[in-house]
Amino acid sequence: MIIAIPDNPLFQPLVARAEEVAAANNGRVIRTTEEQCIHLLHANSADLALLSPYGYGKGVTQSDYRIVPTTCCILNGWTNTGAIFFGKGLETINTLTSSVPDDFITRAGQIILEEQFDIEHPLQPGKGTVAELLTTHDAVIGWRGNEDEYTGMDISEEWQLCFDTTLPIMLWVCREENSVELPLFDITEQLAAPNLQAVQQCTEQHPHGDTFAREGEILWRWNEQTEEHLTQILYLLYYHQCFPEIPAVKILGRD
Repeated sequence: MIIAIPDNPLFQPLVARAEEVAAANNGRVIRTTEEQCIHLLHANSADLALLSPYGYGKGVTQSDYRIVPTTCCILNGWTNTGAIFFGKGLETINTLTSSVPDDFITRAGQIILEEQFDIEHPLQPGKGTVAELLTTHDAVIGWRGNEDEYTGMDISEEWQLCFDTTLPIMLWVCREENSVELPLFDITEQLAAPNLQAVQQCTEQHPHGDTFAREGEILWRWNEQTEEHLTQILYLLYYHQCFPEIPAVKILGRD
């Protein structure tokens, strides 16, 4: 068994025991980029992969995918995970960049700018810190990481304000033909950190000015609203021409 995982510390609660579980199942773990996880599952070089909604939808004309509805990562409201950073004193935005142009958080940020503010510019890949990228571009989209000194538009908070839904950002996905022989419901549960809670509360520690501390949560388990919100995201990604047709949400063991 081969498990493909994005090498991002945000998702560590979902894969804290990955190497241990893979070894017990005569398998191995590949920690790589989000984009490479998509390619590995599509090429049948992985049996199970942690994919974004975009990664799941990319398989619509290529493979028959199923979602394992156990653990996942869903952003709800202010989570301080991804942000859109702006240069100081801007009157308009003409250039966009990101050091993680292929990550779903960046794509979500672009959609927010287009839908909420009618800002639509090609994304230019870049390398460096937010400070370095803002010397040559008007706005930077990506993970917040250690950039706490920069105020930025919180992507998951803006997503909720714009679309009134949570933002499912990572899901366990397998190929239908490979799902029969592997106990994937059990395996995905075993991969996670021990005693993984369903909800992780997020509260802003240093509110700006006289504003109240913003709040949100990271949901680590599939819930009754996830399928509905994921369906809306797939429609939205199709509208923004990410897929040639609208992907159906197919659940392992049901569809």
